[in-house]
Amino acid sequence: MPSPRSGRERAYEYLRTSVLTDPGLVGTFINEQDIAAAVGVSRTPVREALLRLAAEDLVQLQPNRGAFIAPVSIEQTRQILQARGVIETWAARHCIAAGTVPLAEMGARLREQEELLLDGPDDEFARVDSEFHVLLVRAAGNPLLDRMYDALHARHVLLGLIAARRHGLQHASVVHEHHTVVAALRSGDADAAEQAIWAHLAQTERVLTGASSPAAGVGRPPAGVGG
Repeated sequence: MPSPRSGRERAYEYLRTSVLTDPGLVGTFINEQDIAAAVGVSRTPVREALLRLAAEDLVQLQPNRGAFIAPVSIEQTRQILQARGVIETWAARHCIAAGTVPLAEMGARLREQEELLLDGPDDEFARVDSEFHVLLVRAAGNPLLDRMYDALHARHVLLGLIAARRHGLQHASVVHEHHTVVAALRSGDADAAEQAIWAHLAQTERVLTGASSPAAGVGRPPAGVGG
């Protein structure tokens, strides 16, 4: 029987999944007492969790003011999407070569997204969207890259929600792009899979930054990087 999670772990998970993925809280300070009450712990585990989040650059600790949820800048957005692309395209190539592409699981998440197109809440769509990408990275079987990708999790869920709520990202477009990714993975064409992943991330960048072209931002990296 697994041991119960510590208060710090529960506070950390709550902050990452419920607070740091809420676009409405960007640009505000975190109320430690509110978090403690929501999780059912004292403020000490909350502070410990915030120290960990600060080390991961997910919050900024400001003296005498607390933990601040800073807006994600355009440059940070590009860096996050670029990092995702490098990890995801490597995972795609590795899984295709190893025969471990999780097609059934990714297809199931894609069907969930299709069901959410009509009236599904943005946060639920973003959660399933995140799971779609995580499945591919997990299937590659590299724990170090798993941890690196996990560190991006809260940020890329937040970006997805911002795209949907503030910038008009159409869920139908995301689903179409995911279908393209799955089709390439199913065909076993690593180059096509890599191209589909970068195209998907480049479209996300265009929506988030207002760029007319991804030329200066997210795109296929130099030869030998991520391939």
